[in-house]
Amino acid sequence: MVSRDKSSLTLQKKEFAEGHFNSIRFLDYSGPTDPILQDRSVEDFNRVLLKDQPDWLKHDMKMFDVSLLQTVNLFINIKDPMVRALIFQCMPIHEFRKAFMNGQLNFSDVDGVIPVGVGHARRKMVAQNCKRASVKRGDESFKFINWNTGNEENLKRVFEEFEERTGLKISTAAVTTADFIRDVFGRRPGYDLYVVAIDAVRPEISPFFEPIVDQRRRLLDFGPILDARMNLLENASGDTATDLASEINQEILDSHVVLPLYQEMRTFYYPRTMKGNSTGRNFLEYPEVAELKP
Repeated sequence: MVSRDKSSLTLQKKEFAEGHFNSIRFLDYSGPTDPILQDRSVEDFNRVLLKDQPDWLKHDMKMFDVSLLQTVNLFINIKDPMVRALIFQCMPIHEFRKAFMNGQLNFSDVDGVIPVGVGHARRKMVAQNCKRASVKRGDESFKFINWNTGNEENLKRVFEEFEERTGLKISTAAVTTADFIRDVFGRRPGYDLYVVAIDAVRPEISPFFEPIVDQRRRLLDFGPILDARMNLLENASGDTATDLASEINQEILDSHVVLPLYQEMRTFYYPRTMKGNSTGRNFLEYPEVAELKP
């Protein structure tokens, strides 16, 4: 059963269930100044942009810290394997991700493109060895596509230090999120380096590899295409699937087309009085609505 007006949509169960929530109301909001953000009768602000979430949530609501089924990665879309290896081995993960995320300090390390909670992924940083990478000096310059905002100066410092260490120059090109999404799924003009978040709704393995090694779905122009092994992975299960995933993950790392940066974590807020909240169970970022009780 559905009812709606200009700023809300209400869904109601067909059959009333005693002791459970029987309706849910979705509210629209127009940005950080919208009065709805100060309405304490609203019980879920988790789909509001993080920067717009009201401060009072931290005091009035119960917090659920969840490791999401999402990894954030630096895509190295460069043909020359020596240049890819240089960037992979020498780009300082700590400094780069902090700069890109506007000074964020707390990150959850991950040792591949698969998040912890899927396959054999571990909570540790990818091994790098800049001394083993061949240093290239000359006039070569590559472009980092920056869809984030407010991080330009921090990125500039990281790239200047990277150039001093390696001789490789990286410039920054700012784009809107909408333009980035359009381009990265299209022809990717001049897209040498860019950050991509890869996620899945359930703890499945294939979605994390598809943007990298699947011929039809990948968001890169270079590196291995592993369609045959992806087909095997789709039909595998248990240890066979996780072992195969480890092999694919290692081949991706060895090709230096993707540098894993971190696994996304988020804090979700729900009323303290709400019972049966399973947020975070099996790495899911939402509760099972049928289990919730007032």
